[in-house]
Amino acid sequence: MRTTILIAASLLLVCAAGWAEPPSPSPADRAFLQALANPQEALPGVGTPAPQFKTCSASTDCGDGNTAACTGNSICQVTIAGVKCDGVETKCPNYCSIGMSCQCCNGPYTMFCFSRQGNCQYTSGGISCNGSEITCENSCPDCPNW
Repeated sequence: MRTTILIAASLLLVCAAGWAEPPSPSPADRAFLQALANPQEALPGVGTPAPQFKTCSASTDCGDGNTAACTGNSICQVTIAGVKCDGVETKCPNYCSIGMSCQCCNGPYTMFCFSRQGNCQYTSGGISCNGSEITCENSCPDCPNW
């Protein structure tokens, strides 16, 4: 019987310890928590970071000893004529393009070619850029044996 009373008393003490209030924070902890809740002034060197601008660049070899290049803040790309940065195109100095219209089996069709080296010309059979000739006979789409 005595053992039963001791076990019951021990269980009662363990349960009572579990219901006890947690200890209150120390004065130093309380002061720290209060400072976090009500900051008085900003810490030096802490704040919103300054914006950092993006930069980009593009360049291409024009094929004639020249290079087209540009630098921008957001969009830089290589184009047919040279390069473009933030919407401003820089063409290769000798860039050229030409076109011709052909009467194909399915109606009129326009062909174009370009050269960054400046090698665009009309030929007796059509147009040529960088030595590649385009004629109506070999370029009409969807017209086999035209």
